[in-house]
Amino acid sequence: MNAAIFQRRRWQSRIKNAVVYGVIPGLSLILAALCLCLQLFSRSRMDAMRLPFLEELHLEAFAMHTPDGARNMGFTTLESVREAPVTEAPGFVDRVPDGIYPIVETTISNASGLINSTDYGIDPDEMLSAAYPFAGMTRGEDPIVLVLHTHATESYYDTKSAPLAGGVVGQSADVVGYYAYDSDVRSTDNTQNVVAVGEVFCQTLEAAGIRTLHCTTQHDLDYSRAYGEALNSIEAYLTEYPSIRYIIDLHRDTLLRADCSKLKPTSVIDGEKCAQVMLVIGAGSESVEQPHWRENLALNYKWQSYLMQIGEGFARPMYLRYGRFNQHTGVGTMLIEVGSCGNTLTEASRAGAYAAEALAEMILENE
Repeated sequence: MNAAIFQRRRWQSRIKNAVVYGVIPGLSLILAALCLCLQLFSRSRMDAMRLPFLEELHLEAFAMHTPDGARNMGFTTLESVREAPVTEAPGFVDRVPDGIYPIVETTISNASGLINSTDYGIDPDEMLSAAYPFAGMTRGEDPIVLVLHTHATESYYDTKSAPLAGGVVGQSADVVGYYAYDSDVRSTDNTQNVVAVGEVFCQTLEAAGIRTLHCTTQHDLDYSRAYGEALNSIEAYLTEYPSIRYIIDLHRDTLLRADCSKLKPTSVIDGEKCAQVMLVIGAGSESVEQPHWRENLALNYKWQSYLMQIGEGFARPMYLRYGRFNQHTGVGTMLIEVGSCGNTLTEASRAGAYAAEALAEMILENE
C-alpha cells in the first residue's frame, strides 16, 4: 500500500471516529437539553394557564373590577403556603405537594355596576327606566321560558375527591380547599354538571307558576361547535314552542389566578354559602351582528335589580363584552354564569334557585 492511499484511509478513519464518538454524542446531548427545556417551558406555561382547551373564562371581568387585579389579590400565595413552617397539627400537612393548588374564597362586590369591555357608552339610568315588559313578552298558558346550556359539561368542585382534606399548616383563612392539577372540570353526568343547576332553576320557575322548558342536550362534546349546536336547539324549540319569550343559557364560570389557584366567588344567603352569579351580555362585533343588544342589556339591568334583592354579594357586576352568545335570537335571550369551578354543586344549586326566584318575581310583578 503506497503512502498516499494509507494517508487517505487514515484520515477517513479519523473522520469516522470523530463523527461516531464526538459529533453524534454531542448532538444527542444538545437535543436532549433542548427537549428538557421545551418540557419545562411547556409545564410552566400549562401551570400558568391550567385551563381545559378553549375553556371560556371571564377573568377579564374579574380583573377589571378588582382593585388589585385578578393576579394580585393580596391573598396568601401558593409559594407562601408551600413554605409554611412544619408544626404539629392533626390532619394537616406541612406543605402543598407539586401539582396541588389552593381554592381561594372571595366575594366580588359592586353588583350595581357594569363591567363594560366595549367602546359603547352606557347610561345606567336610561337602561333602568326602559319600559318592561317589551312588546310580545307577556305571559300566557304555554311555556315562556327555555333553559339550556351551551357548555353543559361544565362541572363544579368535588370535595369528596379533593386532596389535602385536612388542610395545610400556615394556610390563609381564604384558602378553603385544594385541587389536583389533573382534576377534571367537566362531566358528562348531568347530575354533576350545570344541567343539574339548570334543573333546580326550572323547578323553581315552575313552582312559581311560570311554564318552563329545559333542554339538557350536551352541546359542547365538540367544544368548538358548542354555540352552533346550541343555536340549532334554540331554533328548534322556537319553532315548536313559539310562546317562548325568555331563553336562559346557564353556564359555570372559570376564575383562575396566574399561580393556578382557583377563585371561588361566594356569598352568604340565609346563613348558607351560595355561589355568586353574573349576567353576561353580548354586544355583537364586526363579524357577528347583535341588532338588539341595548334592549337585551336593559332587560339584564332589570333582572340584576331583582338579583340584588336576594342578598348582599349574591350578584357580581354585569359584564358587557363583544360577541353575541346566541343572544341575537331574541331580546329575552340571556346568559348567566352560576358560580365558578371553585364552587361546589350544592352552592351553585342554591344560587340557581335564587336566580330563578328573582327572574320569576321580575316576570310576575311586571305582567
